[in-house]
Amino acid sequence: GLLRWFKTGTAIIFLFTNYTVQINFYDHVKLVITLPDLIANPDAVELITVVSERGVGVTRTPDQMMAGGVLTSSLIAKLQFAAKVISSPLLHTL
Repeated sequence: GLLRWFKTGTAIIFLFTNYTVQINFYDHVKLVITLPDLIANPDAVELITVVSERGVGVTRTPDQMMAGGVLTSSLIAKLQFAAKVISSPLLHTL
């Protein structure tokens, strides 16, 4: 289920009970980030799913994402935003 959600000037962020964070950007790109355990390992990421504005999705580990040639400057900016979200106190005050 949904633990919490919040809205920023960039996106709407959802945190689910299974340690998944979904970030819906206003340009219709979505990131779904699977975290192993927000309490035990707050900065670890298991999987990243990117859904383009056309609805095409791809799921990779962070290492695969870095090596796979799918990174554009726009996606890098979104991943940097996601990193800030994941380390944010808003997510860690459950």
